[in-house]
Amino acid sequence: MFLLAARIAGLAVPNGRTVFLLVVSFGCLTIAAFAVLARLAFPVHGPQPGPETLALGAEPPAVVNLLVNDLAPTDDAATAVLLDFARQRIVEFVDYGDGQEVLFLREPDAAVTRTYERRVLDFLRQLPRLDNGVPLAAVRSATAGTVDKRGNSLWWKQFTREVRDHARELGLVSARYPQSVVWSVQGGLGICVVAGVLSLGDSKTPQPTDPAGWSVLVAIACAAVAVWFLRKVNLEELRYTRIGKERARQWLGVRGGHQAQGSFVDVPPAGIVVWGENLVAASAVGEAPEASRRLQLAVGDGSSVWYIHHGEWAHARVRYPDEPWGTSPWKSVRQGLGPLLWSVAALALLTFVATTVLHNTDSAQRHEMFGTIRNWLGRKIHKPNALTGKELGPLVGLALGALLLAGFVTIVVGSFTNLLRGLLDLVARRHEVGVIALLRGGWVAVGDGSTRRVLAYRLAGSSVKEALFVGDDVELVATRFLGHVREVRKFGASRSG
Repeated sequence: MFLLAARIAGLAVPNGRTVFLLVVSFGCLTIAAFAVLARLAFPVHGPQPGPETLALGAEPPAVVNLLVNDLAPTDDAATAVLLDFARQRIVEFVDYGDGQEVLFLREPDAAVTRTYERRVLDFLRQLPRLDNGVPLAAVRSATAGTVDKRGNSLWWKQFTREVRDHARELGLVSARYPQSVVWSVQGGLGICVVAGVLSLGDSKTPQPTDPAGWSVLVAIACAAVAVWFLRKVNLEELRYTRIGKERARQWLGVRGGHQAQGSFVDVPPAGIVVWGENLVAASAVGEAPEASRRLQLAVGDGSSVWYIHHGEWAHARVRYPDEPWGTSPWKSVRQGLGPLLWSVAALALLTFVATTVLHNTDSAQRHEMFGTIRNWLGRKIHKPNALTGKELGPLVGLALGALLLAGFVTIVVGSFTNLLRGLLDLVARRHEVGVIALLRGGWVAVGDGSTRRVLAYRLAGSSVKEALFVGDDVELVATRFLGHVREVRKFGASRSG
């Protein structure tokens, strides 16, 4: 193809080496473009809401919650399942006044077919009960199994996985990335690595004008794009099918209808006897804040929270950043400075050794050393079993060197990032003013009543000693990049009493 293009353009016909390098670069660029397009071609964001309506669909409440929340179930999914149990008379909510609310398990042996609903019923069965009744406060605080650093239980992870599996069975969602796409990018990454090594071995004296040098850079850049894609890939991620988008539009329209009317804002769980499936649907789409607050299970993931801000209900999605979020600046400086100094010392030693070795070899020997893989592959095509013991040494050395270089670069970049963030956070601050919307497993989140997404901050390891309660008016002061809580100032009396 390249030869034909050159002849048509009237240019000098490139030699075989140049054609090889052009093919290598073009192939690597194609792989990188495929990885980027694959990331863009399979979005996960939900469709636009349909017209406002109160007409309900046939999907179960937990699956509805999945559809209206960009395929990430919130705590309202479990709440909606509990309310649906009450609608079916499996459980009953009784409000005795003065905050005394009791859940009675009327049908503990009910035949529940869906796995995630059985999981909720089993959770209720294992709670200590008196005359088959358990206070809602005990239901909210009960945990199930082990928990992770965010307080999430294995129970919740299994619950959400089962909800996603049921949505797949209904044909509403599918895997975000087809397995063939992931395999193609993985294979493309290997091709980029091999292409880079072959191009490197093609150059006797690397120069900026040498096509081999540019080919190596292209291969490295494209391999980085492939690695970026594979790091982003989560095989459990989902995307909407065509039918799923249609059903999500309809349920988002139901959410809009409830938002417009506000009929279920203050309805407690006991209101299920009056409102039935309408309260269940409102809870599933996140428009029944009072019922959600009273039934929010401790085994949920805390990603969705309802709170009262200056007398009005507010809702927010909570994001829990991964480590090193919450780390103190000085600790981050120490974590960055130590490995960075060791890395610099190791680099100096390796540079000295490499310079000494290469100084004692001429350009022909260096070319033979780095061209081993390319020459070996060429011989293998025409003559199998051509690799000799003499060639095996440089081949293994080059592979080990590539692995060591990748590890070294990872350590240096990570250490420098920790050092830089720690130094900047010695002076940089962020301020969150509002009410405490969430206190959970050593995390605190502050909402201002208008922001739909809030950050959670770690209290563990901070200097905050004063008791905090949900609903307190506060100003939270934290470092800018690491989110280490410096101070939480209260305004007015605590809401604990």
